[in-house]
Amino acid sequence: MEILEKKYRRNDSFIFRKIAGENILVPVEQEIVDLQSIFTLNETGAFIWEKLGESNTLSKLKDDVSQQFDIASSQAERDLVDFIAQLQTINALI
Repeated sequence: MEILEKKYRRNDSFIFRKIAGENILVPVEQEIVDLQSIFTLNETGAFIWEKLGESNTLSKLKDDVSQQFDIASSQAERDLVDFIAQLQTINALI
């Protein structure tokens, strides 16, 4: 799949924090936190967000997800592509 050869970067306008056992993604615009748009990530989403900080293709990230969560490569690919699309929707990727 062609999309798997792409590299994405996290948008620096989003901050990620682990607070009280929750993985939180918060957009920050002009040094103002938008509390109306806080996103909670599950363990897989948090893992992917962290990995997006590295310079990897989605193909490599798919392999990492598959190995980390012990799931089939095809399932990891579907989940990854869906999550990337969600992140694009909220402009969390560049």
